[in-house]
Amino acid sequence: MILPAAQREVVANVSDDVRLPCDVQTDSRELPNLVVRWRRHGLPVDPSTDDHLSVDPDDHSLHIRGALVHDTAEYSCHADNGLDAATSEPISVVVRGTSGAARGGKGEASPLWVDVQKLCNMCVMRRWV
Repeated sequence: MILPAAQREVVANVSDDVRLPCDVQTDSRELPNLVVRWRRHGLPVDPSTDDHLSVDPDDHSLHIRGALVHDTAEYSCHADNGLDAATSEPISVVVRGTSGAARGGKGEASPLWVDVQKLCNMCVMRRWV
Protein backbone atom coordinates (compact mmCIF):
# COMPACT_ATOMS: atom_id res chain seq x y z
CA MET A 1 0.00 0.00 0.00
CA ILE A 2 1.35 3.42 -0.96
CA LEU A 3 0.36 6.88 0.26
CA PRO A 4 2.28 9.39 -1.89
CA ALA A 5 3.65 12.52 -0.28
CA ALA A 6 1.13 15.34 -0.14
CA GLN A 7 1.47 19.03 0.33
CA ARG A 8 2.81 19.86 3.79
CA GLU A 9 0.85 23.07 4.43
CA VAL A 10 -2.42 24.59 3.30
CA VAL A 11 -3.27 28.19 4.20
CA ALA A 12 -6.92 29.12 3.85
CA ASN A 13 -9.19 31.97 4.85
CA VAL A 14 -12.29 31.59 6.98
CA SER A 15 -15.18 30.35 4.80
CA ASP A 16 -12.86 28.79 2.17
CA ASP A 17 -13.57 25.24 1.10
CA VAL A 18 -10.50 23.05 1.53
CA ARG A 19 -9.88 19.62 -0.02
CA LEU A 20 -7.17 17.40 1.45
CA PRO A 21 -6.20 14.44 -0.73
CA CYS A 22 -5.60 10.88 0.35
CA ASP A 23 -4.22 9.12 -2.70
CA VAL A 24 -4.29 5.45 -1.71
CA GLN A 25 -2.71 2.96 -4.07
CA THR A 26 -3.31 -0.69 -3.33
CA ASP A 27 -3.74 -3.96 -5.17
CA SER A 28 -7.21 -4.25 -6.74
CA ARG A 29 -7.78 -7.53 -4.87
CA GLU A 30 -7.42 -5.64 -1.59
CA LEU A 31 -9.89 -2.83 -2.44
CA PRO A 32 -12.97 -4.52 -0.88
CA ASN A 33 -11.20 -4.52 2.50
CA LEU A 34 -9.80 -0.98 2.23
CA VAL A 35 -10.72 1.34 5.11
CA VAL A 36 -9.53 4.96 5.04
CA ARG A 37 -9.86 7.23 8.06
CA TRP A 38 -8.75 10.80 8.66
CA ARG A 39 -7.09 12.11 11.81
CA ARG A 40 -6.76 15.63 13.18
CA HIS A 41 -3.83 16.03 15.60
CA GLY A 42 -3.72 12.22 15.71
CA LEU A 43 -7.34 11.86 16.82
CA PRO A 44 -10.03 10.35 14.57
CA VAL A 45 -12.12 12.76 12.47
CA ASP A 46 -15.81 11.82 12.44
CA PRO A 47 -17.68 13.59 9.62
CA SER A 48 -20.98 12.25 10.95
CA THR A 49 -20.66 14.55 13.98
CA ASP A 50 -19.46 17.64 12.09
CA ASP A 51 -21.61 18.80 9.17
CA HIS A 52 -18.87 20.87 7.52
CA LEU A 53 -16.54 17.87 7.15
CA SER A 54 -17.00 15.07 4.64
CA VAL A 55 -14.93 12.31 3.09
CA ASP A 56 -15.29 11.58 -0.61
CA PRO A 57 -16.04 7.85 -0.93
CA ASP A 58 -14.32 7.65 -4.33
CA ASP A 59 -10.95 9.33 -3.72
CA HIS A 60 -10.95 9.41 0.13
CA SER A 61 -10.21 13.15 0.20
CA LEU A 62 -11.32 15.15 3.22
CA HIS A 63 -13.48 18.18 2.43
CA ILE A 64 -13.73 21.07 4.87
CA ARG A 65 -16.66 23.25 3.78
CA GLY A 66 -16.60 26.81 5.04
CA ALA A 67 -13.37 26.48 7.00
CA LEU A 68 -13.31 27.92 10.50
CA VAL A 69 -10.35 29.00 12.60
CA HIS A 70 -10.80 25.94 14.81
CA ASP A 71 -10.14 23.74 11.73
CA THR A 72 -6.48 24.79 12.01
CA ALA A 73 -4.68 21.52 12.73
CA GLU A 74 -2.46 18.79 11.37
CA TYR A 75 -4.42 16.24 9.33
CA SER A 76 -3.36 12.81 8.12
CA CYS A 77 -5.14 9.93 6.45
CA HIS A 78 -4.72 6.32 7.52
CA ALA A 79 -5.40 3.46 5.11
CA ASP A 80 -5.75 -0.19 6.08
CA ASN A 81 -6.67 -3.07 3.78
CA GLY A 82 -6.36 -5.87 6.32
CA LEU A 83 -2.91 -6.88 5.08
CA ASP A 84 -1.04 -3.57 5.06
CA ALA A 85 -1.56 -0.21 6.69
CA ALA A 86 -0.10 3.21 5.98
CA THR A 87 -0.46 6.72 7.35
CA SER A 88 0.24 9.83 5.30
CA GLU A 89 2.63 12.54 6.37
CA PRO A 90 0.66 15.24 8.18
CA ILE A 91 -0.77 18.18 6.24
CA SER A 92 -0.80 21.36 8.29
CA VAL A 93 -3.97 23.39 7.70
CA VAL A 94 -3.93 27.03 8.83
CA VAL A 95 -7.22 28.93 8.67
CA ARG A 96 -6.85 32.69 8.95
CA GLY A 97 -9.48 35.26 9.83
CA THR A 98 -12.34 35.40 12.28
CA SER A 99 -14.98 32.70 12.33
CA GLY A 100 -17.84 35.11 13.01
CA ALA A 101 -18.23 35.94 9.32
CA ALA A 102 -18.26 32.36 8.10
CA ARG A 103 -21.09 30.40 6.50
CA GLY A 104 -23.52 32.62 4.75
CA GLY A 105 -22.58 35.81 6.47
CA LYS A 106 -23.41 39.17 4.93
CA GLY A 107 -21.09 40.74 2.42
CA GLU A 108 -20.48 37.71 0.23
CA ALA A 109 -19.81 38.62 -3.36
CA SER A 110 -21.00 36.65 -6.37
CA PRO A 111 -21.34 32.86 -6.20
CA LEU A 112 -18.30 32.35 -8.39
CA TRP A 113 -15.87 29.68 -7.26
CA VAL A 114 -12.18 30.17 -7.80
CA ASP A 115 -9.93 27.14 -7.70
CA VAL A 116 -6.53 27.82 -6.22
CA GLN A 117 -4.37 24.89 -7.30
CA LYS A 118 -1.28 24.41 -5.19
CA LEU A 119 2.06 23.64 -6.81
CA CYS A 120 2.08 20.08 -5.59
CA ASN A 121 -1.19 19.54 -7.48
CA MET A 122 -2.57 17.71 -4.45
CA CYS A 123 -4.74 20.21 -2.54
CA VAL A 124 -7.42 22.47 -3.91
CA MET A 125 -8.90 25.36 -1.98
CA ARG A 126 -12.02 27.08 -3.15
CA ARG A 127 -13.31 30.41 -1.97
CA TRP A 128 -15.87 33.03 -2.86
CA VAL A 129 -14.68 36.03 -4.84
